[in-house]
Amino acid sequence: YLDFKTAIGQFLVGYQNFVAFGTNFADSHHTKPGVKWLFPIGDTLIGAAWEQNRENSSVPYVGPGNQGTASDSDKSVYDLFVIQKFKGGDAGLLFQYLRDAANSDVGNVKTKVYVIDPYVKATIGPVFVEAEMLYGGGKYADYSKPSTAQDVDLKAWGAYIGAKATFGPLYVGGMFAWISGDDPDTLDEKEGGVSAVFGFGQVFSPCLILWNDPTSTWMGGLTGYGTASVANYMDNAWFYGLYVGYKPIPKLDVRLAGYYAKADEKPAGYVEKDYGYEADLTATYKIYDNLEYMIGVGY
Repeated sequence: YLDFKTAIGQFLVGYQNFVAFGTNFADSHHTKPGVKWLFPIGDTLIGAAWEQNRENSSVPYVGPGNQGTASDSDKSVYDLFVIQKFKGGDAGLLFQYLRDAANSDVGNVKTKVYVIDPYVKATIGPVFVEAEMLYGGGKYADYSKPSTAQDVDLKAWGAYIGAKATFGPLYVGGMFAWISGDDPDTLDEKEGGVSAVFGFGQVFSPCLILWNDPTSTWMGGLTGYGTASVANYMDNAWFYGLYVGYKPIPKLDVRLAGYYAKADEKPAGYVEKDYGYEADLTATYKIYDNLEYMIGVGY
């Protein structure tokens, strides 16, 4: 890993986190190799990035039974972004392009998709508000000859808004998130899966059980409406949450929260859209600035 500053900007080279922008709604912990460039101009920050998720082009494909490494199965992601700071908050816009050719030699198909990701965060008096939106487009499946399969377009949406009001040791808040689901009747379009395609949402983990990355990692994802929809990445969902918290001392935070979620699209073979309800009670104690201990119960 290399971090150096020049007259034309700051360069970050090596393994680093590229999936961290705006609110934590679309953030993840993934560390990938690549290059990031940052150039501040007053309160404005512009930047670009290139991450190489997979490099596989050394040995050509020579036929069934002796595939070796494909001649072009790279997975690359390119970013352009701008962040503007203002009094009490900041806002930004990210454009990301992903090219995945993992199956270009064997299946004659590539993924060429992009996402547009604006966000805003602001504090107005005792109220903190944040919002983020995602739109994914492009070719989810772009077939080339000799394949005669039908191309599949990515047309997926996501949105999040959260608010928190603080009154001394007491605070109340709420959140809403929507991630479009895939319509089973449109075989030439993929309206869901935008989070899984780009690796978004691992950090979000709003509940102790549902869409909680540590729970999914160590205990396995819940079942229903497809594994990805209720595992690490929020997908195909309308999600609502309310919470209230109290800090009897600065280091102790006790919070009670309630959530409800349902599917955006009902997959074939399912009767209902409801994921269900969840109630969480947590107590978090801050031991040091970079260390806290949380104990909680969720149902």
